[in-house]
Amino acid sequence: MADSPRRALIIGCGISGPVLAMFLHRAGFRPVVYERRSESVSGGGGSFNLAPNGLDVLRTLGLADEVLTVAHPTERIAFHNHKGRQLGINPEHTILVDRGELQRILVDAARRTGVPLEFGRNLTAVEDPGSGPVTARFDDGSRAEGDLLIGCDGLRSQVRRAVAPDAPEPSYTGIIDCGGYSDLPGRLPADGVMRMTFGLRGFFGYQPLPGGKVFWFQNSAAPDDAAVRSLTPDQWRDRLLAVHRDDHAPIPDILAASDEVDRFAVYEAPPVPAWSRGRLVLVGDAAHAMAPHTGQGASMALEDAVTLARCLRDNTSIADACAAYQADRKPRVDHVIRQTRQTGAQKTPGPVARAMRDLILPLFLKKAVGQTTALYDHHIAF
Repeated sequence: MADSPRRALIIGCGISGPVLAMFLHRAGFRPVVYERRSESVSGGGGSFNLAPNGLDVLRTLGLADEVLTVAHPTERIAFHNHKGRQLGINPEHTILVDRGELQRILVDAARRTGVPLEFGRNLTAVEDPGSGPVTARFDDGSRAEGDLLIGCDGLRSQVRRAVAPDAPEPSYTGIIDCGGYSDLPGRLPADGVMRMTFGLRGFFGYQPLPGGKVFWFQNSAAPDDAAVRSLTPDQWRDRLLAVHRDDHAPIPDILAASDEVDRFAVYEAPPVPAWSRGRLVLVGDAAHAMAPHTGQGASMALEDAVTLARCLRDNTSIADACAAYQADRKPRVDHVIRQTRQTGAQKTPGPVARAMRDLILPLFLKKAVGQTTALYDHHIAF
């Protein structure tokens, strides 16, 4: 590595951006993180399950214990059909964490490390002339220069367009993902179990929490995502109640008691063939956006972050580091994407496929648990 620390421009301060910055700081770089949203709104997005492999990356940074203080343990996942019959159990542990709380912890930790974070900086153009600095230009007319630029800017990444200008735009998968919290005091014990139901018309998951709160999420088919997203909160709740009217209790009660519901159209973008171009490189959804069906999107991005930082630390050449990074990560990411698509296809089957799934799922769950264990046990040394 050169005597003067190399400056890394990181675009995006979601989950992977500040984590990558902290690892690069450890590796001797001077990272700066730029985020288009203001800090007050940048941590939205509801709650999600963070898998052990993602938490392991945070443990390497010394942040896992702090994250666990704001998370709820999910000790196992139970799968049911629409009648409530249990189809199987996955005993692997995950944690349920609020995205805003997690980002607050990551932002605070990055600042303690000495990483500059600049909010309200909307990237409009990237320039890599091959010699001299890489330049990021922002919509306020300002610019930043560095030795490399990393896109942690998600599904609709501006950096992705610079790395792969011919790559197709993200496409709607036909699935709407939504979720929220319900108040059902005294109704459901907080037993650490996430219950997931293959409903007649949609997929539903919920976990009771201490104090009577119930976290829930739902996936269902919707041909026109814009029309669905335009519904008022009351219309949306009515739609969900109709989707799940024939599914087992307490699903209708959870929906009827729900507060504000977060809604997301599920988009997917084919992974770009090359995750880097010159001194521009992609991390997480910017490189390989995947649907949420296996709950691995955040964990894959975190694994990307520590791997890229390690490759940059261990290779003097940025080009060599980027090549090593993709060679290390791509086979694992491709495997998770295949699993994600298979899981998504099971959520909205027809009657014949539903009966077959209910028959076969218990027989193959043990094999699936073994695959999940291998996925979760992955550790990346730094």
